[in-house]
Amino acid sequence: MHKNKNQLEVWKEQINDFLTKELRLHLHPDKSKIISLSNGIDFVGFINFYYFKLLRKRNIRNMERKIEMFIQGLISKEKIEESFQGW
Repeated sequence: MHKNKNQLEVWKEQINDFLTKELRLHLHPDKSKIISLSNGIDFVGFINFYYFKLLRKRNIRNMERKIEMFIQGLISKEKIEESFQGW
């Protein structure tokens, strides 16, 4: 993270060079972009902002669905506990 977009571009190029030369890896051109944190970054189930993070809406809906399935007796207590451990 940095305030200067030009600095971020320099770092991105340096990272890409290292990955290419040392590890023989390449950054995906569509998936590695410099964006503003005000839009949030979707990462490991959360939308991450500068000072806070929010749980992804899809994950909230999945939790609600699992709870409903548990209430209806469609899944066991162990299965719902496994799901919550994962979340």
